[in-house]
Amino acid sequence: MLEECEEAIQSGEKEDVDLAYERICGIIKRLENTKDGITEAMLGDEKAIGEVREWNKRQKEEIRPLREMRKRLSLDIEKHDELVHQRKQQRELNLQKKIIEEQTRISQAQEREKEEINIRNQKREEEWYKRKLEMEAEATMKHNEAEKGKLQSVKLQKYTITPFYGEYKDWLCFWNQFTVEVDVSCISEISKFNYLLEVGGKPKEDILGLPHSEDGYKEAKRILEQMYGRDNKIHKALIKEMESLPAITNSNKVRQIHRFSTSYPGSLEHLLR
Repeated sequence: MLEECEEAIQSGEKEDVDLAYERICGIIKRLENTKDGITEAMLGDEKAIGEVREWNKRQKEEIRPLREMRKRLSLDIEKHDELVHQRKQQRELNLQKKIIEEQTRISQAQEREKEEINIRNQKREEEWYKRKLEMEAEATMKHNEAEKGKLQSVKLQKYTITPFYGEYKDWLCFWNQFTVEVDVSCISEISKFNYLLEVGGKPKEDILGLPHSEDGYKEAKRILEQMYGRDNKIHKALIKEMESLPAITNSNKVRQIHRFSTSYPGSLEHLLR
């Protein structure tokens, strides 16, 4: 039995050592029980005390190698358990190390990503600020040019044109005044367009979206003449206005008719053409 236990210890296999330990513990226990039984039997036969003691001593000496082997097996089991515990702790430490390394890698990657985002945002802000400066410079240049044009236009004669709000009966008065005082003058087409924009209501809406240029001015005149300068519409509006005049029964009515004729200079001549 001792040889088998020694072989189990030399093999280094935990299962062999555990099995040998269980077997030797069983043997020791059976021997102890047998020894105790024989001792009681010897005392029952009134054997001499000294003889019983001597027999017990011999039995202990015979069991002693088994007990020593049991102790060696127990120490070997503890050694194995301690080794297993150390390996388990080492695995846990390695796992924690990997977790920390992975967390560090992720954290560093997140920091790099944040840094890249900040760099891209900074570049966009710099580009936006540069573009803003360019736009402000362009706007300032246009403003200066506009102010320069205004200073030049200040030297021109200031015309006061009676506003036109889309009434056909008012067209001839407005258009004759505009043609004589503005359209035939020597100021720029853009300045003429500014005067033309003094119309109000729907006429202004009709031409407000046109480009502020020479072509835009020509197109604005064409639109207004086409929409409000047609003879048939003007005739109808003037005839309707004349029909609304009261019959001449006293001097007050004469004054009303006079006001009508002076309010629309050239309108009667236009009707008689």
